[in-house]
Amino acid sequence: MKRKTIFNVIVVMLAAVAIYAAYFLTWGLPEDFPDPYGHAPESSESGTSNADLKTTVLKESSTDSKTSPQQADSTLPGPQVEAAVAMFRGDACRTGVYLTEGVAQNPVIKWTFQSGELLYSSPTVAGDTVYVGSNDHYLYALARESGAVKWKFATGSFVRSSPAVWGGLVFFGSADGCLYALDSGTGEERWRFQAEGGIESSPAVVEGTVYFGSFDGNVYALDSETGEERWRFQTGDMVGSSPSLANGFLYIGSYDGHLYALEKDSGTLLWKYKTGNSIYSSPALDGDSVYFGSLDGFFYAVNAADGSEQWKFKTAGAIVWSSAAVSDGTVYFGAYDGNLYALDSGSGKQKWRFWTGRRSIYASPVLAGGIIYCGGLDGNFYAVDALTGKKRWQIETGQSIYTSAAVCQGALYFGNDGGTLYAVSH
Repeated sequence: MKRKTIFNVIVVMLAAVAIYAAYFLTWGLPEDFPDPYGHAPESSESGTSNADLKTTVLKESSTDSKTSPQQADSTLPGPQVEAAVAMFRGDACRTGVYLTEGVAQNPVIKWTFQSGELLYSSPTVAGDTVYVGSNDHYLYALARESGAVKWKFATGSFVRSSPAVWGGLVFFGSADGCLYALDSGTGEERWRFQAEGGIESSPAVVEGTVYFGSFDGNVYALDSETGEERWRFQTGDMVGSSPSLANGFLYIGSYDGHLYALEKDSGTLLWKYKTGNSIYSSPALDGDSVYFGSLDGFFYAVNAADGSEQWKFKTAGAIVWSSAAVSDGTVYFGAYDGNLYALDSGSGKQKWRFWTGRRSIYASPVLAGGIIYCGGLDGNFYAVDALTGKKRWQIETGQSIYTSAAVCQGALYFGNDGGTLYAVSH
């Protein structure tokens, strides 16, 4: 067991080195590039007020964006379907769209919570609780209104997987190779499943089955009540992407550069689509299309039924870690060139782009109430008008932001690599 654990750690480290090397050979080392394994302040057991943030609110247009002349109305209709399960990107289609009010203007820091290491896991809100993992090896359950710790659960390594909450259970993975199921109210462990590699993939729960990928190269399907394995599918390399599901099918990317389409009940391969480099981005499903980015610098749209290419968009040469938000004919994503892009979902033509500056965007944007919310490695969290690409406001946190925000009833929740989780309201 010790040899297997050591082997898994070595594999993860070598893969990370290879991916970062590919980026640096192309772009060079960004100024103050964050150390994903760097240490942060010790954990705090309760929510605290924030004293160090700077907030900028822009009521008029920003020169940071390039805007499509076709856009006139700044209010978008809400998403078509409300998520049945609280999970990464809002639903099993990973659309990044929330059926709730966001923070359109006048942002206020409601509370902050300090974990013991950086936050790479994106928070999930279910009921009156915010769930988030940390590189300090813990999964935390926090009171949504105050940030106070309800309970915390220790794993054997980093928790970078974002939790899913369903049926009174919270599901998440750890770099120790386990997929955990805990009682969502008490944090008591119900079961755990041991994969053969670390788990950064964020689980999806659909019809009593938990789906996720692992750095052992497998995609897994487990019984949500017992943790019993239903099937597994082997890709050609590690899987950090999170699965998307709709209409009986599952879609997921792999470090082998392929996007896979599987039957969700059996794991049978339907098709696979090859890109020019690894895929970490989690695919977003909308209509008959699957949207995702690749480390080859392209953003893709392929047909969900047969994997045929619909279009691809070349960024300004940068890799795309970010997963997309998609709604009402527009797809939004970030790239390592520092741009937040808005493309026509049917044609792939650029509508606008918002430039954050020299630093990259790793985080995945979310959409609520006509506003796109996204953090950058420059340490800023941005609110951008979804139709015009104009900046509404920004908050300076001082530390790089990897996480995707969760939106719930007029509040935003996101973390940074200083280990701080923020609750922002208006």
